[in-house]
Amino acid sequence: MSFTVTNNLTIRKDYGDNQKFVKKANRTEVSNATLTFADSSALRKAIRALQTSAYNTDEDLSESTGPAKEYAKKMKAFVDTYNYTLESAGKGDSKEMKNAAKKLKRLTSQYEDELSDAGIRLKKDGSMEISSSSTVKSTARYEKMFGSDSKYLKNLDSLASQIRKHVDVQL
Repeated sequence: MSFTVTNNLTIRKDYGDNQKFVKKANRTEVSNATLTFADSSALRKAIRALQTSAYNTDEDLSESTGPAKEYAKKMKAFVDTYNYTLESAGKGDSKEMKNAAKKLKRLTSQYEDELSDAGIRLKKDGSMEISSSSTVKSTARYEKMFGSDSKYLKNLDSLASQIRKHVDVQL
């Protein structure tokens, strides 16, 4: 998989005590099981951050304002943790991990049009990429796809939870 990760405060918060795994260079030093556990845990936190965001209906928000800028960071952290989870689960030793990675791809591909409308492109390998032309000027357009009632995020959270439960790792 080929994707880049923005090392911002938001993604480091999602990884908590495992924030060193945000940097690709630090990911080679540990077992894949440890990474999968940390990635799926961080993905669940990133999902919750999007679900609990305050979605603003003010269409005149400038992308440089606080709420829009903070939301853009949450969205980037979500994409990055999704990509890391997909990568680590796909490299898992167990059949369950490989199947979980396939389920992540399958679920996400079902929402490809909606993700595209939100400025997120799916790559051939199943990873996500935020469009370089995508800017957050108003968070209202994201509420259906990423808000508290989002079916996609609920299903994705369930898969991340299943991945986490199937990881055999001692922390």
